[in-house]
This record gives sequence, C-alpha cells and structure tokens, in this order.
Amino acid sequence: MIPMSWQQVQAYWDSVGVDRKTLSLQESPGGDEFYRAMREVGLPDQKWWAFKFTRALLRSKDRVQFGKMWDGWNLWIHEKDGAFFFEDEEHRERFGNSSFLAFNQFLVLFDQGYRTHEAANLGDSGEDWDKGAVMVQEMESQMRAADSRAFENSELFWPKVIEDMEG
Repeated sequence: MIPMSWQQVQAYWDSVGVDRKTLSLQESPGGDEFYRAMREVGLPDQKWWAFKFTRALLRSKDRVQFGKMWDGWNLWIHEKDGAFFFEDEEHRERFGNSSFLAFNQFLVLFDQGYRTHEAANLGDSGEDWDKGAVMVQEMESQMRAADSRAFENSELFWPKVIEDMEG
C-alpha cells in the first residue's frame, strides 16, 4: 500500500518500530513541507540499509543536504520546489522525486519490499530468484504509481537503487 500522507508515513515507521532522526524547532528554520516533516516525522534510521540520514543539514545555494547513500551519493532537497535529487560521485545532479513526501513514500515502499523479501526466506537461484524478481517488480510498480517522474530514465535515483537490488 502506498502511504498517501505524512500521517501514514509516520504510522508505517511506528508500526515496524523504526527509530527516526528528527530536527528540533531550532534546527529547522523553514516552515515548508521539508522542515515540518523533518520535525514531526523524521527520516528512518536503520543500520542495515544504505541510506544514511543526518540531523546536521548542509545548506548550499537553494538546496539542503539531508543524507548520503552508498559511497559518495549526496541526498538533497531543492528548497524552491521541494524536489529531491542526488549528486553522484562525479558531482552530477540527478532527479530523485517530485517532492519530499514522494521520497518518503518510496522509502516506505522500499522498506516494505525488503521486509517482504526477507520474510519469504528466498534462496538465490531458480524459482526463488524468480519470486524475488516479482517482488521487486511489484515494489517498482507501486513506486511508479506514486511518482512516475522518478522513472523517466535509467540514470535517475530510484532506477539505480532498484538495479542494485536486482544484482
């Protein structure tokens, strides 16, 4: 299920017992969606995944860095329009999601997909491999329904994350 609101995103993380990194009122100078969400909902803090979110925001021009992924991918939000994008190892900016809510919806879908895959206890060959591929396709389909712009080409953030999942 795609969480449609910030309350549903928060309820999901609460239901699976995931701690979140939030900002205090003093740390979040803005009143827009990004800063409200960072104060009220926060970003999930899980040891197992490649997303590393921070409370120490780095501001640069019209954007705010709120985390990293893998080796050297910086995660940013554009303050002007609220779009999420990442900067790769070669410092190229690439689109991620249309909004910070969409990014958080995708985090929930990614986490649900991972938990479903782990619960299925699949092997890494044959029929189990095919079942795992179907689970990833279902996750991607839900992501596309939530924010189709995130899949406009294979060089964007989420297609690269899914490609990594598929091995």
